[in-house]
Amino acid sequence: MVKVAPEATLDINPVRHASSASVQKTLSLRNGEGMSEVALKYFKHFQTKIEDEIGASIDEALSTQPENPIVAIAAALLKRCKVESAADAALLRSAAAASLGSINKLSRSKPSSKTITRLVDAGTVIPDEKEGPYAFDSYHSNIKGKDRCYKNRGGEKAWNQENDERFAKETDWGTIDFETNGVDPDWMFSFGEIDGKPVQMWKLRPVVKRAQEAMVQQYGAAYDKARARAPGAAAALDRIEALEELTQKKASQPGGTSLTIIGLYKGALSSVERLWNFGMEAVEASGEAVKASGEEGVVLEWRIKKVRRIYFKLATKYKGDVSKVTDCAAISIVFTSAEGLERAAAWVLAFKKVLTFKNRLKHPTDEGYRDLMFTVGMTDGHVCEVQLHLKEMMDAKKSGAGHAMYKVCRRVLANPIVEKRTYCRALDTYCRAQPVGDGERGADGKPEGRGVMVYTSGDMYEGEWMAGKREGQGTVRYAIGDVYEGQYKADDKDGQGTFRYANGDVYEGQYKAGKREGQGTFRSATGDVYEGQYKADKREGQGKKSDANGDVYEGQYMADKREGQGTYRNAGGNVYEGQWRADNKEGHGRKSFATSGDVYEGQWMANKKEGQGTMTSADGTKKEGQWKAGDFVEASA
Repeated sequence: MVKVAPEATLDINPVRHASSASVQKTLSLRNGEGMSEVALKYFKHFQTKIEDEIGASIDEALSTQPENPIVAIAAALLKRCKVESAADAALLRSAAAASLGSINKLSRSKPSSKTITRLVDAGTVIPDEKEGPYAFDSYHSNIKGKDRCYKNRGGEKAWNQENDERFAKETDWGTIDFETNGVDPDWMFSFGEIDGKPVQMWKLRPVVKRAQEAMVQQYGAAYDKARARAPGAAAALDRIEALEELTQKKASQPGGTSLTIIGLYKGALSSVERLWNFGMEAVEASGEAVKASGEEGVVLEWRIKKVRRIYFKLATKYKGDVSKVTDCAAISIVFTSAEGLERAAAWVLAFKKVLTFKNRLKHPTDEGYRDLMFTVGMTDGHVCEVQLHLKEMMDAKKSGAGHAMYKVCRRVLANPIVEKRTYCRALDTYCRAQPVGDGERGADGKPEGRGVMVYTSGDMYEGEWMAGKREGQGTVRYAIGDVYEGQYKADDKDGQGTFRYANGDVYEGQYKAGKREGQGTFRSATGDVYEGQYKADKREGQGKKSDANGDVYEGQYMADKREGQGTYRNAGGNVYEGQWRADNKEGHGRKSFATSGDVYEGQWMANKKEGQGTMTSADGTKKEGQWKAGDFVEASA
């Protein structure tokens, strides 16, 4: 027998969750139509016993196996039920398959307002980095610490381990196959090593460039296919290409520079139902129908962007300004006809709250992909992204023309590729960021004044020059994604500057001869903050470090470690005031314990009580004498 656990609350009736009337009609499974007698028995059993709250459970199932919802949902049922035999398990899978065979992925269904309201009210609005945006049970509010992108502790560790194992198979930066190894490019650029060496751009860039060129060919063929799809398609696409872009307005979220990550996601989630309705109206204006099971038609999907990607954009593009992120919530609409795409585009452009429009049919991406991109303000003011696609382009993307390589290309090829170091006036940033003109030069022909230098490594400097060297104010955009803005002297960072690391870390302060030196502030991506003195790129002198978990140290540093006199307060209220050596409590110190009220004052060694010391309890009793490895061993005579 199959016994239902008391906590089981999974409704396997898919009719409520179909994304269109035609899908509902196709399924018509309230009476178990089309099931075998045995399967029907189990189906009715579960309908009577499990009637509540499909959302979170289906989300969980689809997030684990999005390509196979039948298997995933059956697995979710099995997980919540006590199954006593393999035969019962097989029957349960059959029932799930019969009832869920045509269910659409949640991304293609209108999001539940009840679920969204619950998440927003609770403040758990960040999608789990592993489970994704359709696993509502995995949403969280964790934006600090090493596991900030995950609901559960250990998420970051598992991500590192998984990518480390995959990347261990690679032997050379010039032979990496990104389509098959499954390594997350964000991980690779931060942690990936081959033979102990980090990313070697001079080897990697030619590989990625060749892949990009192949993508241009594949997407070009897909676009040609779309133009030849039916009579009138080419003319319709020509008319779309002639549409003028909207670039005058600068789209940004309400709240300006005070907007937080949590605030961004609250706005995104709160807007996604309105955004879905907007998409449905665009589909209606197109004259095409939403795709039903086994039919060809428009595909409408919604998404919430994962937070790791947003952190990257904040670090490398937006200088930490969350309000500039306008694609946290988005919809994607795929059309089967050029005429349908044209009508939908005209409808969207007529909407009074359209802020920007990129005509990527006319100006495709560097990989050759063509679509239409809009930023649109919802009624609550939140700005969302709307993407309109051609079926042929989307099919090419999903078939391998660049789905895995796109993330790599946007990191590796963000800056121009040159065969030799190139000095120029500026970059044509609109079309493949190619060097344009010649930078200012002195009488001797060396760079002097303002100019841009593009290096073969992929790094790029834009700013002031003197006698052929970087001197004055300038910006370096490293191929790996890091950005430095600040002062230079004799070709080195020197003076005040800000370094934004691609992983989200930020240093703002003084430099000397290319290294951090003097007063500075370092804010880690995980929420830790150090404010104080630096010397030769290391913390040295007086400083204060506040950890994301609430711990605070204020005192002296030497060679990047706590050394000398300092005070450490942990989040639990314990306080140590005394001497440090090589990051350890060592020498004379006093520690007060918040919970017990006890106070120890005396000698320390390697973070433990060692030597002469006195422990005074909250009631006034004392232990005075010798301590070893944290234990009291001998009372004073």
